[in-house]
Amino acid sequence: MKATIKAPFPDQQFHTHQEWLNKASSWLTRHPLYNNTEHGDKKGWRGAHFTPMCFDSFGRRVRNGKDFQLAQDEGAFPVWWIWPDQIVEVARWAQNSEAI
Repeated sequence: MKATIKAPFPDQQFHTHQEWLNKASSWLTRHPLYNNTEHGDKKGWRGAHFTPMCFDSFGRRVRNGKDFQLAQDEGAFPVWWIWPDQIVEVARWAQNSEAI
């Protein structure tokens, strides 16, 4: 059995593959402070480029539907995400807690 990694932010995770299918497009494009410039066809500057990074509970990077399906097939949910501005906080959390 593989070791699992707990989600650093409980409110930033998909508990099931179906939840990801239903919610990813809204949850992964709405940082509270920044716009994600990969979405939409509007011209001009729309704010800092901010895209979350997703990981399954085995610690593997999850980037696309194939990766989410693999997480489903291998029992690696929940899949969690972090925003770029949370990286330092996650690194501190991992050092000071039982992340694994």
